[in-house]
Amino acid sequence: MEKDTTTDVEEEEPLPSPVPGVEMLPPDIADKRFALTLETMKNDENYLWMELSKCRITDSRIRKLFAALKDNTSMTSIDLSNNVITDEGMSFLTGALAVGMVPNLLRINLQGNPISSKGRELLAGLYHLRKQLLVEYDMVEEPSEGESDLSVADDLQENFPRSKWIGNCTEANGPEDPEAQDLFSSAQRQRACDPHLLEEQAELLMQVLQQSATKSMSPAELASNLKQLGGVLTHLLEIHREKLPEWASADQLPKGLKEVVENIKTLTLMLDLPAAPHQSQRRTEEASAGLHRIAVVNVLGQLLGAGCPAIDGLLLIQAVPSRLIALFFQYPWNSMLQAALCKCFLAVLDRPGTLVCSAILAGGTGLPTLCAKVGSECATLVMSNRPGYAGYIVKLSKTLQVLGEKDASVNELLQQSDQWVIFAGVDGLLSKLVTEQTGHLGGPKPVLARSMAPFFQNNPGSCRTDDPFLFKSNDAFNS
Repeated sequence: MEKDTTTDVEEEEPLPSPVPGVEMLPPDIADKRFALTLETMKNDENYLWMELSKCRITDSRIRKLFAALKDNTSMTSIDLSNNVITDEGMSFLTGALAVGMVPNLLRINLQGNPISSKGRELLAGLYHLRKQLLVEYDMVEEPSEGESDLSVADDLQENFPRSKWIGNCTEANGPEDPEAQDLFSSAQRQRACDPHLLEEQAELLMQVLQQSATKSMSPAELASNLKQLGGVLTHLLEIHREKLPEWASADQLPKGLKEVVENIKTLTLMLDLPAAPHQSQRRTEEASAGLHRIAVVNVLGQLLGAGCPAIDGLLLIQAVPSRLIALFFQYPWNSMLQAALCKCFLAVLDRPGTLVCSAILAGGTGLPTLCAKVGSECATLVMSNRPGYAGYIVKLSKTLQVLGEKDASVNELLQQSDQWVIFAGVDGLLSKLVTEQTGHLGGPKPVLARSMAPFFQNNPGSCRTDDPFLFKSNDAFNS
């Protein structure tokens, strides 16, 4: 008899008020998707992606999800955006991730949940504990003068004792992680940030990066400063978001942001720096994409999505769109790099009719043509032999297809690519890929890529699958 997957879904508490303007999935569909996700995690040890956006996920369901994820080592992306998770759920979630749960997680999307400054501070502090993890959440303005200036550490010690907060979320009652204290101090520093301080930090970081480039600093050393720059840039762009569309000249940009934009060429040159090879699971040296490239892509992606004419013009002068497209197809097995680049492309595609969007779409080296070419090649392979970026190609292709149906300017550019027209047509290979790549995301997970190491490799074709060492090593982040 077929199992009723709805029986695993607990009775829910009354739902908190969702974010205004967000249309949730109908309750029956949301419940089924949640139950199916739990069931899949029990039966599929290679489950890579969790897609639960708009699924009415509450604080109690967060606990159930992370109980199911307790021993998971394969999950790389979790989408919990546009749900009804409050500060209570965020404190549990953050505590679980702070002590190392889901160790191979690369991205978690928590945007569109009704959290306060306390929840945001917890998420901001998580970066310092899980530096390879991209945490996406909604940014807001700085606290008003009337808001309490107590540190988040005081708030947590009063309302969420750390021993209980971390111990309960793992259900292991093990010793506390001493590094978890960074979570509080970093969040406190976040609250202390102001525009002038951010501008000074951006200027200083760019000066350091310029000097580093001339002194031949190693890519690994560059990565740390680039990641800091990405964090500062996030806050700067958020502060000036309303004015960004009005700035047509670099001279109008505030200092700090202007310093970054005027050095786009320096940033793009860093994409050419080769990373040191690392020891692969095959016990051979392999080329690495490099954490410095991922950090550069994060910075350039924020600039591409800023919606500022002055920034767009300088990005186009340095041919940033075409550089990023080429980089995406250069490293088919680096999931972190692909995720960062995919985010860049989606940000640009969210601005149809702009010059940067046209630059992404046009020509024989544009995204539609290359997605069609590589996607067609992927469709001829069995699932276990498809390259790691196959799922991203499906996601991007579906986005292009839907956008072309809605926007005439995008459709005109798509129709200029004969390869795209064939690939995305009624009987094209895109429909085959969509059917086979469940959820159109990030998969498949090939038999020869059971750990994180292949995400940093360029040519996994010769990887042996008969060596048990291949399924145990997880040293990619040490390279």
